[in-house]
Amino acid sequence: MDRSWIYDVSIEPRGEDGGMNITLVIEPPARATYKLPTYGELTLLAESVFRDAMKADSKKFVPTHADVMAWSKGPKVTSVPHRYRVTMDLCPPSVADAAEELE
Repeated sequence: MDRSWIYDVSIEPRGEDGGMNITLVIEPPARATYKLPTYGELTLLAESVFRDAMKADSKKFVPTHADVMAWSKGPKVTSVPHRYRVTMDLCPPSVADAAEELE
């Protein structure tokens, strides 16, 4: 995935515990040739963009949940997505540790 394919990014506070959320919309060019990305590659891209945007504050957060969706155009083209949406929640490590203890 090429970062130039990122169509939209939003970073916003999430919850009362100091958490954050990043949502990326990625639209590869119509004639692009690329290997279909995995869940891991897409979530790593979202985390990387978050850390670049937050700079020094980025180390104050750890990923806690991520969701990836993909859309294809038309009824005949279902195997090659034309758009991906990656949503990732990140929390301070103390909140993430507390959540793990509850599970």
